[in-house]
Amino acid sequence: MNNCDNVCILLGSPDANGNTAAMCKNAAVFLDNMKIKYQIYNLYEEEIDYVLLEISKYDAVIIATPIHSFYCSDMVKELMDLAFEDEEFFENSLNENGEKIRCGIMVSHGYDEEYATEPFETGFSRWCEHVGFDYYGKLSVRDTGDKERFCGTENLKKTEKFICGICGINERKDNDENAYISGKDFYLTDADNDKKTFERLFNMYMYELSAYVDWMGECMTDDALFIPDRLSEYYEMNEKKPYIVKYKNKTAGLVVFLFPDKKKEPAEADFYIEEIFILRRYRENHIAAEIIKGLWEKNKGICAVCALKKNEISVRFWENIIKKSNYEYTVKEDDEVFFFEIKVE
Repeated sequence: MNNCDNVCILLGSPDANGNTAAMCKNAAVFLDNMKIKYQIYNLYEEEIDYVLLEISKYDAVIIATPIHSFYCSDMVKELMDLAFEDEEFFENSLNENGEKIRCGIMVSHGYDEEYATEPFETGFSRWCEHVGFDYYGKLSVRDTGDKERFCGTENLKKTEKFICGICGINERKDNDENAYISGKDFYLTDADNDKKTFERLFNMYMYELSAYVDWMGECMTDDALFIPDRLSEYYEMNEKKPYIVKYKNKTAGLVVFLFPDKKKEPAEADFYIEEIFILRRYRENHIAAEIIKGLWEKNKGICAVCALKKNEISVRFWENIIKKSNYEYTVKEDDEVFFFEIKVE
């Protein structure tokens, strides 16, 4: 599946402030993060003929609709009917690069997912086949009446996965799941999808650490970058898992895990927390502690971390986290750093 450069989202709900609209806004956030161009069309405000003509400009189309009486909204149905009946539309079923337009649906519903969405998804996938679209799949979110839960972390994770999938970029591999952590208000998103933001965060992180280690300050380049060459290894090494931390859908920090190949490096720890950095405004939310707790729940074995001796806040943080866990641990040190090895069981 080729990557797409631009996406259009068709909002097929009469409620511009409802759950379906919220799904569109969340999708737009992830597209922004991935630096993918997009446009949202409200089918209750635009002429359907115009929207159908615009579709051919995009690599992917996402149609968002609430499910009522087991099918889509009236305006989505009108768009489908018009495209189905108008043979001229088939001439525009390829994008401007002559490729099939990728198409998916985002649906909000009340009943259980399969029971609520199966009739519409079946009809929609057949419609895509008829008009010449490449049907990708669906994102479905159940509306239980709890607005906060509807836009909560689990559904944001589903949205990110759907957007990555339909855009054909860097979907999270199954073997990365041991590094993917989320909580009530936070989640991790792959740094490879937004390298510029990760690099800015990393620079802020290095600047903060430079207060405790002289050589870090000396590594700043003339254009005010700290250790820029180091960043490439995070994207190139399969063992390293760099993430951007999101809190209530806002950028809140970064974390980097390392899972060494034990067959090649049997003497290494089982996994490492290489870097963890939370922006000051979010530190009172205890996100770092929740990330560490989540990592230890998913992974067992020896976890290695380090803390700069002069960074007394960091040292106390790790000592408190480790002691509260009741895991066995050892501490080694050199002139600048404490090395903790925690036996996670």
